[in-house]
Amino acid sequence: MIMITLKYSGAFLVRLPIGAIFISVVLASGTVAAANKYPNSDRQIPGFTNQKSYPLPGKFSSANTSLTVTPMGNINPANRITLAIIGDGYVETELTTRYQPMVDSTLDYFFKNKQKSAPYPRYKNFFNIYRIDISSNESGVDDLANNIYRDTALGGENGCTDYTIGVCGANWSLVHSAFRQAEQIGSFTTDWRLVMLNDNSYNAAAHYPAEGPLPIYSAHYTGQWDMRDIALHEGAHAWHYLADEYGGNPAFYPYSEPSEVNVTRDSSGAKWSNWLGFTMPDSSIVGAYEGGRYYDRGIYRPTESSKMNGGPGNCHFIGNKCGHNAIAIEKIILDIYALVDPIDSYTDNREIIRDPESISIEVIDSNVILTNWYIDGQLVLEKSMNTINIGNLISTAGDYQVSVRAWDEVMDH
Repeated sequence: MIMITLKYSGAFLVRLPIGAIFISVVLASGTVAAANKYPNSDRQIPGFTNQKSYPLPGKFSSANTSLTVTPMGNINPANRITLAIIGDGYVETELTTRYQPMVDSTLDYFFKNKQKSAPYPRYKNFFNIYRIDISSNESGVDDLANNIYRDTALGGENGCTDYTIGVCGANWSLVHSAFRQAEQIGSFTTDWRLVMLNDNSYNAAAHYPAEGPLPIYSAHYTGQWDMRDIALHEGAHAWHYLADEYGGNPAFYPYSEPSEVNVTRDSSGAKWSNWLGFTMPDSSIVGAYEGGRYYDRGIYRPTESSKMNGGPGNCHFIGNKCGHNAIAIEKIILDIYALVDPIDSYTDNREIIRDPESISIEVIDSNVILTNWYIDGQLVLEKSMNTINIGNLISTAGDYQVSVRAWDEVMDH
C-alpha cells in the first residue's frame, strides 16, 4: 500500500513518504514454504527411462559455443521474471525448421492454455522470455540405450550418463555456461531455465545443480503424452519445488514430513486445510489421497489427479483437461510474487508536488492487479483506475492521507 500525505495551504502539496510502500496480500491456504528454496545439494526427480551409468563416450559434446539470443515479445528490463529457453541437438538448419517452432508452441501452451497451464496464462505479462539458439554439429542427442553418441553443443542425451558428475539429460556445466553467455549477450539475468532436447523419446527430469535448477525434456515425442505438459511438470519441480504426487513403491513412506507443500504424512490434509473440499475446474476435489512422492502408503496428496501426478485423469494425456491442483497453483503464484513487485512505479515521492492534478501508480498488469484508493482510511474508489484526479476527491483545505492498495483478486480471500 502506498501512503500519500496531502496538505493544503493555498495550494495542494503532496508528499509521499520515502519507502512507504506496502503490498497487502491475504492467502487462501495459510502459510506455505518460501519461494525458490531449493536443496543445497543435487536431488534427482525421477523421470528418465534410462537410469544407468554409462562410460563417457569419446564423441560427447561439441566445441561450438556460438549462440544468438532472441527476445520473445515485449521486454521490460526490470521487475519481471526472466524465463530463458535453450535447445540441444539441433543442426543449423533445424533451428528455424524444428527448434524455433517448438519453442513457439511450448510458450503458447504455457501462457495461453488457461485450463491446463494455470496459473501461468493469467501472469504472462509478469515474464520476460528469451529464446537461445545454439547449433550442434549433429542432429539429435545421445541414445544411451543403443550406444549411439552424437556431437552436440550441450552434451544432450535421452538418458543419464552419470547423475553424480552432472551429466544427465545434458552436460549441466555446458548448459549453464551457455546460459551465462546468453545473459551477457542479452543483458539479462535468468530466473527460470528450460532445456529442450531434439529427441522423440519420452524423457524428462528436473535437476538441481548448484548454479540453478534445470528442467530438461525431449521436446519431440509424438505419442499419447503432451511433452509441453511434461515440461510444465518438470518446471514445477525446478521452479517451484513441488513434489511428484504419484506413488510406485508399495512400502510405507519411511521419511519425515516432506518440505514440499503438496504432499504430507498427515492423512487429514491439514497442511492444506483451507483448501479442503475445494472443487477444481476438472471436478477434482481437494482432500487427502493416499500415495505420493514415490510411495503408495503413508503419504498423501491433495487431489486424485493433477499435473504433478497424472493419476486416473491421465493429466499429461493430449486430450485431457486437468492441470495443477489448488495447492500447487497457490505455490506458483507465491513464487511469482517473490520475484516481482506488483507495482512498477508510482508518483515520485522524493519531493513535494504543488497543485497536483493527479496521483498515479503503474502496475504490471491492470487486468491482474486492482487498485483501491482511500482518503484518511476511508475507501473512495474501489477497483479503480491507476490514476486519480485529486480535485475530484478533495475540495476543502486541510491535511489528508491518501493511500492506494494494489492487490491481486485471486489471492485476496
